[in-house]
Amino acid sequence: MSLEDFLRKCRYSHNKRQGGRFAVVDNAFEVPKGEAIAREGIAVIVHPTTLDRFGCYNAQEFVECIIRVHANLHHDVEQNGTQYWWLNGLYVPDLLAFSTLRDAFIERTHIVTEKDALDRETRRAWTALRWCLHHYAALCTGGRPAYGGHVHEGKSLHILLGQSNIAEAWTDGSSYIAVDVTLVKRLKSSPLRTAAYIFTLIEYEVAHDGDSLDCGHDDAFYQRFHDLALQHSAQRQRYMHMWRMKYTMNLEGDGKRARGEAWRERFLVDRAGSGREKRDLPPTIEDVSNDPVVVGAIPDENMDFIDYQNTLLTVAGTCPPTPDWPEVLTRAEADQKLIEAQHRVDTAQCAAAQHQHDEDEAAYWAEIDAYEKAQTGADDAARQRFATPFHVQVEEVEEVDPDALCYLLREDLSDDQLHALWTAKPWEADDQEYSGDDKFEDGDLKDADQPDDPQGASHGGPTAHFSEDLQVLIRAGETTWSLKRNAAAAGFFRVGDYLKWREEPDA
Repeated sequence: MSLEDFLRKCRYSHNKRQGGRFAVVDNAFEVPKGEAIAREGIAVIVHPTTLDRFGCYNAQEFVECIIRVHANLHHDVEQNGTQYWWLNGLYVPDLLAFSTLRDAFIERTHIVTEKDALDRETRRAWTALRWCLHHYAALCTGGRPAYGGHVHEGKSLHILLGQSNIAEAWTDGSSYIAVDVTLVKRLKSSPLRTAAYIFTLIEYEVAHDGDSLDCGHDDAFYQRFHDLALQHSAQRQRYMHMWRMKYTMNLEGDGKRARGEAWRERFLVDRAGSGREKRDLPPTIEDVSNDPVVVGAIPDENMDFIDYQNTLLTVAGTCPPTPDWPEVLTRAEADQKLIEAQHRVDTAQCAAAQHQHDEDEAAYWAEIDAYEKAQTGADDAARQRFATPFHVQVEEVEEVDPDALCYLLREDLSDDQLHALWTAKPWEADDQEYSGDDKFEDGDLKDADQPDDPQGASHGGPTAHFSEDLQVLIRAGETTWSLKRNAAAAGFFRVGDYLKWREEPDA
């Protein structure tokens, strides 16, 4: 469908004016309800996949897309001189809230009479058809064809006219099958195709094996439908031919001129049969002109039965009063404006929230940068502190062993203590004691933690390199390695900080 076709339908479709309005189904689950609304001609309904084709997330974006298309067409005509005769017919249709239409649309199903629903010519075709369908339904429900065109056993189902906004046909599974009058009215313009489709609907309804209203379709249903279509395909063609014979005979008996699809089909079948008989071949189809189904009288509708079924449908809640659709459409248009206003508010709130998020993130990273700069400045100051007493350049400090810097870059050390530590080089002893080449057996780790003397001067690691104020905080049996391990486990980078923290009352 082109944009022109869509805009025309928004103004006029289903033989009624649509007021230049349309609605978009919210999601795939609502598509059946949207199709029913569109079939009733209540409003023009757009499938949600159309939004995907135009790259739109919602109905309002689809309207904005139409506006852009209009602008591009006007620009092309004005700038390039393109000839487009329907330019003045372009307009932006109004959007309706589908939720309002969906909530107002109530499923309605009831039985109607032939005399009230059909004109004379359509009723002529339908009465002949329903009589053939009555026998075919008995055959599909387990009946057996017998002599004289009758069917033994099977269910004797009434074939009725119905009116529904949700189904083309339905059945209670035991007494009747109803076909929607909208479909039956097509017999007047396309009798053969419509009759063939209705025969398929009879198979479809019989396959439900019960009430078809509010029922699902499982694998067993499709298997029954498949078997019925194959098992009775030959009889189906026979009953189709019987309908053509009965319908055309009715026309001839009423003095009507032999013409139309049904007559041409019957004429071709008879002509082909005559040609085969001249060649000593059997006819294309048996002669059913004297079959009781063809020549027999068609019974009238059972009005008492129709009234009773409508009463049951009313009790079941399938015959509610029709809503005031002009009022519903007006309300749907107003509801859509409220939805758009709320959408604009939500969009503004999302933009504000995103802006606040961006500001918070920028502040966070600014704080990280400030911290890194401060840390870099502190490290530079510490390196300067080391470079001064040793009379070296700050750049040369980068070449010092990192383990050595952990010992030396402390604010609480004097110049003399720095020189003493540099001479003692306790980090080298730590490296020798805890190198990666050491391989411990079970129990060795425990023994390694035990000092040879109470002052911690054993092979467990000397602690003399700690300052005097830290020496008094070292407990008996602790070694440099155990202090480092415990400090790291407590979350401290320096052993001195760990020792001071450990002595606090709350530690």
